[in-house]
Amino acid sequence: MKFIVCDDEEKQRKKISDMIRAVYPDAEIMECERADEAALIARTAQILVMDIDMGDNMDGIEASRIIYKQGKGYCSLPLIIFVTGYPERMREAFSVHAFHFIVKPIRKKEFEFVLCEAGIAVRKMLKTIAESRDYIAIKYGKETTSVSRSEVSYAESKGRVQIIHTVSGSRLYSGTMSELETLLGAGFYRIHRSFIVNMDFVHHYDRTEISLLDGTSLMMSKYKYSDFVRSYLSYIRDKA
Repeated sequence: MKFIVCDDEEKQRKKISDMIRAVYPDAEIMECERADEAALIARTAQILVMDIDMGDNMDGIEASRIIYKQGKGYCSLPLIIFVTGYPERMREAFSVHAFHFIVKPIRKKEFEFVLCEAGIAVRKMLKTIAESRDYIAIKYGKETTSVSRSEVSYAESKGRVQIIHTVSGSRLYSGTMSELETLLGAGFYRIHRSFIVNMDFVHHYDRTEISLLDGTSLMMSKYKYSDFVRSYLSYIRDKA
């Protein structure tokens, strides 16, 4: 989990960082003393713990408005947890979509509970983001359907129409094979002018063909073999 701790008092920053590590021992924590600095680096973290009042500098509320505009709305990261000695500013805090508001002095049990809740929220959001990125739009004629990339085992070309084979059936795609190759992206390899394979479904391969987990055999171009082997080995190494 990646955190930013922003407070103009060094002692408070250290205290908050120590409390975070008590809950998340492997946490990556960046500290800064100015809210404008936090706004600049906010997108590198998943949770921002920030004081509201920063003396003569930009305050946490203003910085949060900047961060909110940089993101894509209410469900964007980082989640913001405000810590402040001014409880009357709670309404302002939630007007900028803060995840939580804690009044100083910080109580250890309360803060740890909020951190745990924030961690759960972050994991749910990351899962949602990942799932949304997994889907691609497949157009055929006037119809458009969404298909999960992770369920595509391979695609084949049939003249002007491409057939996308998934674990739940087949879909037709009216674009070119090159366009489909770009659409499918990383994790897929074009082993032949007529075939694109999902490397997660590869069971066995040799210089002439690839066998998939479901028993399907696809022709391997002799010109593609060496590069495919390098790409496949690199892919499974990165996933390990």
